[in-house]
Amino acid sequence: MQRSKTLTSRFFLKSLMTSMLSVMLVFVIGCSGGVSSNGNAVTAAPLITAFASSPTSINIGGSSVLTWSTYGATSVTLSGVSGQVSSPVTVSPTTTTTYTLTATNAGGTTTAATTVTVVPVPVISSFTASSASILQGQSSSLSWVVSGATSVSLSGLTSSVISPVVVKPSATTTYTLTASNGSGSVTATTTVTVGPDLPVINSFTASTKSITAGQPVSLAWSVTGATSTQLSGVTVSPPSPVIVYPSVATTYTLTASNSSGSATATVSIAVSSGTTLNTGGAITVGSPGQSVPATFMGFSIGSTSYTGILGIPATGTNPIYRKLLSNLTAFGGGPIIMRIGGNSAETQGVPTVASVSSLAQLATDSGVKYILGLSLAPDVVSLAVQQAQAFTGGMPAGSIIAAEIGNEPDLYVENGSRTTYTNAQYLADYANFRTSVLPVMSAVGAKVTGPAWSSSSSLTNLPSFLAQEAGNLALVTQHSYGGTDCNSKVEPVDYLLQEGAQNGAANVASGVAPTHAAGIPYRLGESNTISCSGQAGVSNTFQAALWSMDWMSRLAGEGVDGINFFGDNDNAYSIFEFNTGTSGGTINFSISTINPQYYGLIMFQQATQNAARFLPLSYTGSGNQKAYAWLDASGNIRVLVLNKDEAQSGTFAVSLAGYGAATTTRLTASTYSATTGVLFGGQTMDGSTDGSLQGSPYGELVAPASGVYTFAMPVTSAVLLTIPHN
Repeated sequence: MQRSKTLTSRFFLKSLMTSMLSVMLVFVIGCSGGVSSNGNAVTAAPLITAFASSPTSINIGGSSVLTWSTYGATSVTLSGVSGQVSSPVTVSPTTTTTYTLTATNAGGTTTAATTVTVVPVPVISSFTASSASILQGQSSSLSWVVSGATSVSLSGLTSSVISPVVVKPSATTTYTLTASNGSGSVTATTTVTVGPDLPVINSFTASTKSITAGQPVSLAWSVTGATSTQLSGVTVSPPSPVIVYPSVATTYTLTASNSSGSATATVSIAVSSGTTLNTGGAITVGSPGQSVPATFMGFSIGSTSYTGILGIPATGTNPIYRKLLSNLTAFGGGPIIMRIGGNSAETQGVPTVASVSSLAQLATDSGVKYILGLSLAPDVVSLAVQQAQAFTGGMPAGSIIAAEIGNEPDLYVENGSRTTYTNAQYLADYANFRTSVLPVMSAVGAKVTGPAWSSSSSLTNLPSFLAQEAGNLALVTQHSYGGTDCNSKVEPVDYLLQEGAQNGAANVASGVAPTHAAGIPYRLGESNTISCSGQAGVSNTFQAALWSMDWMSRLAGEGVDGINFFGDNDNAYSIFEFNTGTSGGTINFSISTINPQYYGLIMFQQATQNAARFLPLSYTGSGNQKAYAWLDASGNIRVLVLNKDEAQSGTFAVSLAGYGAATTTRLTASTYSATTGVLFGGQTMDGSTDGSLQGSPYGELVAPASGVYTFAMPVTSAVLLTIPHN
């Protein structure tokens, strides 16, 4: 019985061990494969028993170590790394990256992942100054919004800062904000502009604080720290001093400005009314009349003296003369009509190539067009033809208007050119010369002109001249002067202010109607203040400027189509004269004299610009006052008022309803006999070396009161009132 139990126990233990061995065998087989249905072993997929990164978070530029362990893998790969890898691998991503580990064998693939977080650089969302522009001594608050930073610093400060920070720079400063962390830093800037101190008006004074209308006031000031100044009552900001002529009590305000702001000062002028220089003054806008041609302005130079004024290309031309012409066309008028002639036209020979080049170059440079004088008095047709051929052979196309045959033939007996000379004889001579000259001129698109009579009394013969020559004429020319210095005659020192100096305008106007009826322009081909070279002390003084404006306004109003002011380089009535010097074979020109008359020509050009047409202006002057009004093509109205009175100053009034503020441009001098010190709208030719006006131009503002524009006028002065189109 005992033996049976023992055998039984041994059998039980053997069976148990066999079962446990079978289980272990099954476990091992299950881990390393299995048995297929046909009894073959099957390989299981590998195991990744561990995959980790250390550290899991890095800064830009840092690194992390990836480690892992696997079981049963025949190859291991890591995303971002080429080829097979073995633990560990060091990585340095620039952005947060998830790495994938792949373990592979014949039984399959197993993956695991780990993430390395990369801390980004900080972000500055905003950086601003509460006041981007401040004055000296003021402050501004700098504020910002930053994320992801471990520290923030501000240029100019030594420690880390917290928004906001108040700064008080003494000069314009650009501030730099730096936000940092372990990955790096970023910056942003903002600028606080520190403006200068406010301007300071050190002084603002008037030469007098109480005047009678028509008297000048000089306003002067001293300013520091300003970039601009503005004076009330004037059109622009001229430098100190400024001369004004208030017509009523006026407070002038000076404003000095810079980028920080402005400062003001005032001065008040008491004005007593003085003399009322006119009654009426109403302008009738709806009835414009005679227009002023753009080519109205012109000059005349002697046939033997023009090269000394204009210069010659081969040896040097006169740039000053060209600038003086351009001043006259600055308002849109032109081209300037240049007449070469006078008494010397009758004594000249055949123009040389060099002398003709002088005219040709001026035509090219300044666009002038010519009336060219030919000799008639010598009674040699071939000479006149040769002269015409010389001119036409060397001139630019389109630059010649006409050849003027003869000069002042109504004086041929007086000057000894003929013993007798009737109108019939003149007409016969003219026809004889024209027959030979006209073909030469026609070849360049020009015609002939005449009769260039000296006296308006000769105009009684104009109908017969037109009857014979109208079809051959480019224009009719006539001469007239304000007075005469011929035959030892001396005009009064104030002659050009007198009404008698204007009488010739009406006399020569008798030629307008018959000439226009023939469809031909009528031009005063030679004119000036006083004939026979002018009268020193009269022709070269300020009164000549007033006379010229009155003279031209009357002529244009009568329908005369233009005027040529005569003058060589050595006459009392020469509007400008020049010095010459030679350097290295080149002739250089400099200004000898620019006479006051020139200002009158500029002012007339300004008054009659832009196809101006005369407007009716009804007024009665209290003394020696003249006024003219024009309407230009843009609807602007200009009124030229001449106070030629030697004693009366005061106020002049112009009545025109429905228009706004106007401006005045003044022409003044210390006296009518002045030769220098002339001011035209604040500018002068005094001190000019190149023909440019010197100084800053300005005008005075005039506001209408119930449609009446009232402005002050000193004695012997001119005002151009410009009323803009509404």
